[in-house]
Amino acid sequence: MTRKEATWNTLWLAAILGAGVCVVWVFAAVNVLAFIHKWLPETPVVSEEMVICEDGRVVIQTFVDRKADVTPARTLDGKPLASF
Repeated sequence: MTRKEATWNTLWLAAILGAGVCVVWVFAAVNVLAFIHKWLPETPVVSEEMVICEDGRVVIQTFVDRKADVTPARTLDGKPLASF
């Protein structure tokens, strides 16, 4: 084997080992981030929607995580409604 061939073989080996080390680091980082994400508290998604009732009233309904909230709907002034 010539010196030039030995240099290229060494570079190929270094590239392959470097790629393998990178794959291991990415795998470890993804697992650590997934573990941290699992244990962090999630912030609920709160959204509001304006609803026009059959009698013409406009009310605001609140949704938490895309589910209707247990708080009653309220008028545009912020006063709660018993039912709508």
